[in-house]
Amino acid sequence: MNREERKKKYLKSFIQTFSENGIDRTPIKKLAGAAKINEASIYQYFKNKDEIVVDCVQLYLDEELSRLFQVVSDSTEPLKDKMSQFVRLSSETSAEAKFIIQVLTSPIYGKMCSKIVHEFARKLMPLPQVNSENGSFSQEMKDYAAQLLLLSVVISDRVVGEDYQLHVQLEYLQHLLYRDSSLNEAQRDSA
Repeated sequence: MNREERKKKYLKSFIQTFSENGIDRTPIKKLAGAAKINEASIYQYFKNKDEIVVDCVQLYLDEELSRLFQVVSDSTEPLKDKMSQFVRLSSETSAEAKFIIQVLTSPIYGKMCSKIVHEFARKLMPLPQVNSENGSFSQEMKDYAAQLLLLSVVISDRVVGEDYQLHVQLEYLQHLLYRDSSLNEAQRDSA
């Protein structure tokens, strides 16, 4: 295993440890124990705990971006199926998401990681081209808005962590989306 692979492996164990114990209650010694290395070895890869936290956020968001982008970018996949995949991905990474929420709500770490988070958001949801000539939204723009709402629902679930609320929000979002699409189909059929 090369140095970068080893570092990535350590970062994954650190994310898990931070998720379980909290950032403030996780000293370097505990991180070393989780990674099954001695404390001095950590300093061969990282300057300090702050760098570890920032690198953990970068790794988590890079991997999350890769997973979510596969769902968002698949134009053949119906939106309803994309919604199911988003929810599945959310549940698979919910423990790690606790760590990210801790970071983002921390005045110190939130500021340290703000560029990484902004870059993640920019890459995840690139704004589609808007055609305002006819005064209506294109299907691409509607899909973008729906995916943005879905992402908001998933993020809300990660913050609140309440399955019932997630299901209510998803049902409401599906109702809005499919009510709108069935109205559009009815209008096309009558024209």
